Amino acid sequence: MLQLKPGVFIGTLSALVGEKLWKKIREKQGDGGAIWIKATNNEQRYKLTISGKTNWSINDFDGIQLITHPLKKSIKRKIDLQEKGDKQIKEINEEASVIQSTSNVTWNTEGTPKGFITRKVLFNYKNSKILSSFSGTSNYEGYPPEILWEKPWIEDIKIIGKSLVSFLNNIKNLQEMCFYDKKLMCLDIETTDYLPKAYEGFVNIIGVSIIDLREIKSKNFPLILFQAYNMTREKTRAPLLLKIIEPYLKDVDTLLVFNRNFDIKIINTIVNKFSLKITLPKKIVDLQEHFPSLVRLENFLSSQVGVKRAYTSKFKYSEYYKLFKGKGKKGFDKKIEPIGTYNLTDTLTPLFTYLILNSNKKQNKKYQGDN
Repeated sequence: MLQLKPGVFIGTLSALVGEKLWKKIREKQGDGGAIWIKATNNEQRYKLTISGKTNWSINDFDGIQLITHPLKKSIKRKIDLQEKGDKQIKEINEEASVIQSTSNVTWNTEGTPKGFITRKVLFNYKNSKILSSFSGTSNYEGYPPEILWEKPWIEDIKIIGKSLVSFLNNIKNLQEMCFYDKKLMCLDIETTDYLPKAYEGFVNIIGVSIIDLREIKSKNFPLILFQAYNMTREKTRAPLLLKIIEPYLKDVDTLLVFNRNFDIKIINTIVNKFSLKITLPKKIVDLQEHFPSLVRLENFLSSQVGVKRAYTSKFKYSEYYKLFKGKGKKGFDKKIEPIGTYNLTDTLTPLFTYLILNSNKKQNKKYQGDN
């Protein structure tokens, strides 16, 4: 340990020694206070812990912990005046920014909120062929509608989506299946990769895959994929994602997820925090109850029907999220791929697996609790 000045020490300690030392400090601190800064494996690479009586405090600034302490009145007054001037300048700049950003979006946004993107895929079975169409809307200047879908990412969606529709069309006695006459939806969200902030409601993308088996006409039951992006990444804009996705929740009989303690918990946090009048389907099936990880689920899916993700990896989310955030504080050059395909694949593979598990009654009696 090295003492930098009275009461301030720095040193390299093991986790065990550090915890014991911190315990001793708290026992001996009396009427004083102490702050412990230790290295940890999170986004900011350190964690702050405060103990005892001190006028210093720890504040969370968008996932980064910082120490704040009171200022002398004379200094505070100068800063307050400076902040007032800065606020006025900021308001003027924001107004100018709004004018500028609005003028940059020259295409029809089709009602999409500012700073948002939506994408949609439709798979249809027609004349013994499986057809697919890709569309989208944008009110984000970095992505005009014509570039919302890119190769090679689009190929992943085509392969898995067409395989799913083909699988359903090849089921004999489809009317006897437990999912017949049901509307199924699989939902997945993408959040900040800093989990504590994710659980606060920092949701950036919501994707769904929907198959409606209530009205089967000539085996033409479309598979619909829909996705909404909050390109601003602001928590206060997350409710808009749920509002955009709400129409697709209508009449859903079974909602599928992988790890409801993440997706559903965070969605409920947003609903409660912003008093949204959005109701999720009563029946929610968590595929994590049958597979310990999505990787294991997709290995099972590949062994059954031979499809798997080719252009995204379950082990590269932080890499994809970094591209989505963009460069610098303002998020220059944000990329919706490959995180977009990653998200939609995370809705397709659990849906496909659910259909497989429930298409063989003998093999899957133990899954009847989900039916």
